[in-house]
Amino acid sequence: MTSTDGLIKELDDKVLRLLTALQKAEKENLVLRKDIDQLEADLDSSKKELKALENKNKEIRVASALAGSAEHKRLMKHKLNSLVKEIDLCIAEVKKKSI
Repeated sequence: MTSTDGLIKELDDKVLRLLTALQKAEKENLVLRKDIDQLEADLDSSKKELKALENKNKEIRVASALAGSAEHKRLMKHKLNSLVKEIDLCIAEVKKKSI
């Protein structure tokens, strides 16, 4: 019977070690999930900030073009020309459909 008692004790020890390892893994998993949530929130915040900075950059370029920078004047002229072409295409489409 001592052999059986020894096996039972050994098995009991292994089960306790497994349970301890499981609890440790669950705690680590919880910490990692919290880290993921925080990183996702930081990413969303960074994306919003990037979008705001891109809009601000666009506004500054337009203001600079209006202020007289040669590079920005050229860019604005190109942008206006492409918008005029797009409007012309829309007008042509409307005329085609009304005929």
